[in-house]
Amino acid sequence: MNETLDARPGRTGPLQPPAPARPARPAARLAPAILLLALAACSTHSTEATWWNPVGMGPAPVSPPPATGVVLPVRPADPLAAFAARARPGQAETVPLADGGRTVEARLVRTYSAASGRECREVQFGAASAPGGAPGATYCKDPSQGWVAARALLRGGAVYRP
Repeated sequence: MNETLDARPGRTGPLQPPAPARPARPAARLAPAILLLALAACSTHSTEATWWNPVGMGPAPVSPPPATGVVLPVRPADPLAAFAARARPGQAETVPLADGGRTVEARLVRTYSAASGRECREVQFGAASAPGGAPGATYCKDPSQGWVAARALLRGGAVYRP
């Protein structure tokens, strides 16, 4: 009897020849072809359907050219904006209001750079000892309009840091 022991651990008995290779499944044969078609679809022309242009109506839209020769309307002079433009932090001054006749004591509290990159200045009106803090305004430097009033985003919710 020509019997050999199986070399695998825990196995005894006659040595078996390896099983014959199975034929590849039809789906496994199609996988490379499907992958090739998918990659070819990625390189289609821009006028064909894409994720941003599902009906293939042409290239992506472009933004219109910037306006030229536009004249902005003349704004009336704002004395508080003029004070914010020239004052140094801590400087106080009596400023006439734009409506005429009335004046207000204005003090430049601080200057800072806004998230938009514009230079901004915080102006306080009246006495600093007013309950809840004195009312104030924020002015930011606009490249085309000069110093303009801006809405304070953190009024009442932020801790003052000089």
